[in-house]
Amino acid sequence: MRILIIGEYSGFANNLKKGFLGLGHNVVLFSWGDGFKKIESEFEEDYNIDVANFKLFNRIIKGTWLIKWLIESFTFKKKIEKVTKVGHFDAVLVLNLDFIKFDYQFYKPYFSLDMIKKVVKSPENIYLSLCGNELIYNSFLASMRKKNPEEVIKRQNPTKRELEVFKTFSSHIPNVIPVMYDYAEPYRVSKLAEKFKLHPTIPLPLDLANIHFDNNVISDKLVIFYGLNRASKGTHIISEALNEIKCKFPDVEVIIDGNMPFKLYLNVISRANIIVDQCYGFSYGMNAIYSMAMGKVVLSCNEPECQDEFKRSDIPILNIEPNVNQIVNTIENLILNPSVIQDLSIKSRRFVEEFHESKIVAQQYIDVFMKNGL
Repeated sequence: MRILIIGEYSGFANNLKKGFLGLGHNVVLFSWGDGFKKIESEFEEDYNIDVANFKLFNRIIKGTWLIKWLIESFTFKKKIEKVTKVGHFDAVLVLNLDFIKFDYQFYKPYFSLDMIKKVVKSPENIYLSLCGNELIYNSFLASMRKKNPEEVIKRQNPTKRELEVFKTFSSHIPNVIPVMYDYAEPYRVSKLAEKFKLHPTIPLPLDLANIHFDNNVISDKLVIFYGLNRASKGTHIISEALNEIKCKFPDVEVIIDGNMPFKLYLNVISRANIIVDQCYGFSYGMNAIYSMAMGKVVLSCNEPECQDEFKRSDIPILNIEPNVNQIVNTIENLILNPSVIQDLSIKSRRFVEEFHESKIVAQQYIDVFMKNGL
């Protein structure tokens, strides 16, 4: 099968591609590196776009991203001609609508919907991955039990562009595949989603080939790492909780840092014992999965809704609430009971191997594609 993936989020696309390749399929990935994370594909036939500003004598020249996009737009067309043909792909998976351009956005090195329809054998085999913000998800935020009130206010009134994007994609992309409960449930309950074909939720993938498992032995001191996330994920609450931990346990090393390239981020994870991910939402994301694969204890969102969605009651993530005291108590219990860390370390790696391994996840996508008429 020939598959086109458009977009990248925290290594989701790269890991899924490796899963498809491991199953013997042909895959091309068009990636924009997920901003500051700079996640580049490892494969020559893929296309990586750097959308940052130019640097001159180590100084950033603001606004030059537009010039870079204009230049990239020309090379993008040539690249498409090399790796794609009319009807070349059996299925196309778009990770987010932000990775599609409108006809008037000539300067963007992105696929338009018309371009996508030309390179896929049938428009019925275009899929949108529900893994990020878009109109139906945003409209559902207010009814979520575990939500960020500031984020609800920010997203409750869609912009003119968001409405235009939704209207356009709803006319051209018939299929949606959620990656977790948080994105599946809005499409199950929203009247706006009635025209879409909602496929079964498929978990996020991780290629384990180069992910080293650490048995999480505490050497000189216990290390806790929080990679600063978007404010919508509870940054201020988690940071306050970790500052309390620093005061109560001065021998514990607490690292709070963020906005770093993904490779550096993984290096910091590798030396930590406990990883704090996020406290808003029902489910966990790629950061938590990478951490579990390394044998780290992860604090994130692991609500009953998440477990029901995945049909797994054994997810070894410690669920945290948007509550400073609850987070502090959860971490304190780990500090005072180091044997729990050892136990969760082994369970975490085993869970990722059974549930998130890239070929296992990729096969679920193939099953969807096949049942949908391929």
